[in-house]
Amino acid sequence: MRVVSRRGACCCDAPAVLYWYSPENVAIEEQPRWSHVYPRQDEILANLVALARRRGVVDHCQFDTEVRAAAWTGTHWELDTSSGGHRARFLICAAGQLSRPVIPAIPGRESFGGAQFHSARWDRSVSYAGKRVALIGNGASGVQIAPAIAPEVARLEVFQRTPSYILPRMDRPYTDEVEP
Repeated sequence: MRVVSRRGACCCDAPAVLYWYSPENVAIEEQPRWSHVYPRQDEILANLVALARRRGVVDHCQFDTEVRAAAWTGTHWELDTSSGGHRARFLICAAGQLSRPVIPAIPGRESFGGAQFHSARWDRSVSYAGKRVALIGNGASGVQIAPAIAPEVARLEVFQRTPSYILPRMDRPYTDEVEP
């Protein structure tokens, strides 16, 4: 998720210990040293990038490129992309399920005068300070967005089809005495 409030409050919806790597593949000294039980988005990203750089993976990645077609030849992938044709031994699809958002048909939405956007197309220019905000949906993105913007808004209303049954996020910082 790319949503980050000014205070960096958006975080993972799972405890940090679930983001440790297999000890057979990553030595204990390379394991993440998370700052909180529920790590913040920027911390997760920095950790993943650092590991990819240490392991030399980044040099073999093609970012911000649309794959238009992919065909397996039996020995390699033939790719048609927005940057031209490529051959690859490995193809990792990392688009995510929200890369092409579906906007629900809500009567009157077209006449609404305020800002409106899907979490996959987050508008960082929007200020929430003192505003009434409607958040539609309560999936993984919704449960991260709501606590991140709630301290800024005058009123936050969450609209959902089916309630999620979740426990309170018992987040706390890790200290030298208390580690994962």
